[in-house]
Amino acid sequence: MTLFGKPTLPETAFTGKIFCIGLSGTGTRSFNYAMRLLGFKACHYPQNLNEFERHQVLADIPVACRYRDLDILFPGSKFVLTTREKQSWLANRSRKPADRNQPNLWELETRLRTYGRLHYDHSHYVKLYDEFHDGVDKFFAGREQDLLKIEIISGQGWEQLCPFVGITDIPTRPFPVVKGPVPFFGPRP
Repeated sequence: MTLFGKPTLPETAFTGKIFCIGLSGTGTRSFNYAMRLLGFKACHYPQNLNEFERHQVLADIPVACRYRDLDILFPGSKFVLTTREKQSWLANRSRKPADRNQPNLWELETRLRTYGRLHYDHSHYVKLYDEFHDGVDKFFAGREQDLLKIEIISGQGWEQLCPFVGITDIPTRPFPVVKGPVPFFGPRP
């Protein structure tokens, strides 16, 4: 699975787009890094629409808020919903520090599309969590082969993810747990 130290995909791997539609704080960074370790060209938090074309795997709220559109634009794609127990997710979101820098327009628009707010609002997020997950369930009803639900935070990982993306050799290394910026194999393409 590696060539000269860089991961390469086996022939059995899924060749279409893979969209991680989990909300922030549900393991999207760990998912992104895991996909890179498997050899996929992955991007966490795409910064513009061009990144949707340049990468095979995309993750976090710029993807989550657009999953319905992406399903139309990229037919035959696979979707991964990273989840987290609601109270744990709410606690995580309430502790998110204020932005160090002024968010750009893309980030602000993405937050509004995803959360309906620019900043944490507990009562709104409680309602949003359920509405988002119910919406995903309804959208993919009858298409369960296109959607994987995985709870990385509670320990799910390779055993669920690899078969879904066509990887038959499950890595023996632990599934990555990433807090903070995603490690890179080199400069962002």
